[in-house]
Amino acid sequence: MLQKLRSHLQYKRMEDVRAETCPKRPLQAKQMSPKHRPHIVFVMNQVGIWGGVKIVFEQANRLINKGFRITILSRHPYPEWFPLQAEYIQIPYGLDLGQEIPLCDLIVATYYDHIYECVQTGIAPVVYFEQGDKHLFEPEKLEEEQLQFIQKQLDRADRILTVSHQVSSLLKDLYNRDSTVIHNGVGSDIFKLSDHILKRDRPYILMMGNEQIAFKGIQDVWKAYLHSPATQANYDLIWITPVKPEFSPQEKPWISEIYVNPNQQKIAELYRGAAVFVSGSHYESFSLPVIEAMACGCPVVSTRNQGVLEYSVEGSNILLAEIGDPESLSKQLTWLLENPLLRESQIVKGLETAARFSWEAVLPQVEMYYKEAAGYDPVPLNTLDEWNILLQKKDFMTEEEHERFIKRLLHSSKDKIELVSVYSLIENHSFGRWETAAVRKQPGSRVSVDKVYSLARNTISPESDHDAAIGLLAQGKPDEAYHLWQRLINTNDSSPEQQGIYIKWLILCLIELERDEDALQMLNRALPKYPDYTDLYYLYALVLTLLGKGSEAAPVIGIAKLVGDAAHYPEFFLNSSALLKNLQQ
Repeated sequence: MLQKLRSHLQYKRMEDVRAETCPKRPLQAKQMSPKHRPHIVFVMNQVGIWGGVKIVFEQANRLINKGFRITILSRHPYPEWFPLQAEYIQIPYGLDLGQEIPLCDLIVATYYDHIYECVQTGIAPVVYFEQGDKHLFEPEKLEEEQLQFIQKQLDRADRILTVSHQVSSLLKDLYNRDSTVIHNGVGSDIFKLSDHILKRDRPYILMMGNEQIAFKGIQDVWKAYLHSPATQANYDLIWITPVKPEFSPQEKPWISEIYVNPNQQKIAELYRGAAVFVSGSHYESFSLPVIEAMACGCPVVSTRNQGVLEYSVEGSNILLAEIGDPESLSKQLTWLLENPLLRESQIVKGLETAARFSWEAVLPQVEMYYKEAAGYDPVPLNTLDEWNILLQKKDFMTEEEHERFIKRLLHSSKDKIELVSVYSLIENHSFGRWETAAVRKQPGSRVSVDKVYSLARNTISPESDHDAAIGLLAQGKPDEAYHLWQRLINTNDSSPEQQGIYIKWLILCLIELERDEDALQMLNRALPKYPDYTDLYYLYALVLTLLGKGSEAAPVIGIAKLVGDAAHYPEFFLNSSALLKNLQQ
């Protein structure tokens, strides 16, 4: 189901980029009070356990302590693994990330494929925070169409911030984009010399990374360790991984211990107790684990990847091996372990290096950069006079919802604007419906729609049989409503999505008529046809609960919470997570 939604969103993004629906727009300086608290929204594809994600979260927390207001926006549930202090918005999985960005002073896109949708909002300038990926390090593996897609996205960013001069050079060489370099910071409050170390009977070598990500070179490190019998005889191998391995420990007996997603304090203890930290990465933008190890007084052997070259001095603060060469890695590892004076010298130099990249040293640059970038507004592409606007300010749920709508009118290149009309006719089941809110007076050559997830109040007038059936259900006449929706389904003149909506209401009628077994049978038939319609998952969990089978509803509730409101359908229940939470109480 999630793959289907991802594919749909990717297709839509590609279509927008092909049609160039996001013209390049200039910025204009704006007046801000010195006491103004800058509001930054970080738009994130991923919030899982990744080094790049951790850097964004660290920036967010530390900027909050400096007086910024920070919002994180993602499709994924709140990241429990990190002590995030920022406001957090989980948007429905079927929406573009840009459709629910709140009013703010600056938008930070953390991956290239949502630059367009951030710019299209017109809400604020857009900084693209580049932390590196295949499009920089392995562009030869991408199709020409994908490379053009990336180029057009990067061209629309107002500014680009990146973490190393290596990446900055690649951006210029491959995509002709200039960028500002501000290095990643190391949390010196955690990653530091201390008595808190992992104490074991045998010394150990430490490694880190997800084995399922090829460029991390995890298997190269394993081969390097196995290449030297003397190393195996005298040192254990400990592995930190963000995800549970897909193999059993018995399959790889040379790994002494595996730590799955330990907290930051435990990682620091492991660094401090290790004889050496080994990185086998084929490429990195700015290798954070290596410099964290240095900050903890742990000597390092690493591949000669570009991220490490940003701060490494071979033979001084690090020993470097060739990329993808386990024998070279093993040779350097053995050399370091057999030379205690070299290890001691490397520890001293590593501590000096890490001190230059502490958050205390880096954060003032981050703060100054974002403050300066936030001092502008996008210049509007349109005037309000170019639109027939069908709603008034009083129709919106909040003043901010109205302001976001106005921003889209001023910046949209499309011919029609739709937003979500909110209906509260059915007790405890408010629902939203995508409806036209504005139409361009002189449309372009093709009809195109811009959707804004702004909420407006509305009441249904029975303009259609569907609306009439909803009215009957609201009046306490579920039997009459049921027969009307049945008739609508049998006409076969509606889209598959609309048919799914009719089925949802039929099921709700059956529940009101206390025909729970019939409702369950209908759901069992409907869910395979509409696997991405969260409303049906909610009703399935509701029916199971009514039938005394609430324990069977847990997997269904988990799926529905992950996907969020079915806002990619023309009509959907609002705040489905709250409805699901009520079932669990």
